[in-house]
Amino acid sequence: MKASDLKMSPLAVAASICVLDSLSGGTSRFYAEIRRLKDCRGSLGGAVPVLFLMDELLSGTNSHDRLEGTKLVVRSLADRGAIAS
Repeated sequence: MKASDLKMSPLAVAASICVLDSLSGGTSRFYAEIRRLKDCRGSLGGAVPVLFLMDELLSGTNSHDRLEGTKLVVRSLADRGAIAS
């Protein structure tokens, strides 16, 4: 199979990958990631389904909070029709 043989429905893409802090901007990595997740969540609900790509969500928090927070984020996105990877 070749890439040109691929057939897909239209998708919008939102991502939370490689979120960085900004010392000069006074933004922590955690806050920057929360803002990115909020922006991505805001892209849901349109006519085109959203494919949401995420990597190492909430990596600056402790293991328990990270797991619980990630579950909430994924549930929230799935409940609004996002496709997650």
